[in-house]
Amino acid sequence: DDRLAGGARRLPLEQKRARLNEWLSKYHQEELAHRSMFKKVPLQLRRGAVFDSAAEQLLAASHTEIASGLNIVYTDEQGRWEHGVDVGGLTREFFDSVCAEITSQLDDVDVGSGDSAPGDSLA
Repeated sequence: DDRLAGGARRLPLEQKRARLNEWLSKYHQEELAHRSMFKKVPLQLRRGAVFDSAAEQLLAASHTEIASGLNIVYTDEQGRWEHGVDVGGLTREFFDSVCAEITSQLDDVDVGSGDSAPGDSLA
């Protein structure tokens, strides 16, 4: 029998997944439209281009808004929302990704005049 106690019907996993996807999509769209239900700055970020996708959005926000916190939403290459509600982990992942992107860019830049040996301090 596919009924739970109290007569409620059990939903197949695919229907549960579809309902969750629908709810998350609606949640993220409403949040972006209302400038965040938690008064945090909503950032819609693309995987693989985290820094570039965040820069314009952060520049458009005021210092006060940024100080109130960030609410991160990731999208894939096709612009589809990824599952998740930011309660801190997505924000931490955002900062880790940005630091990694900046560090990799700095590794590609020749900082000195060529006089210093690899591993020498810049200070």
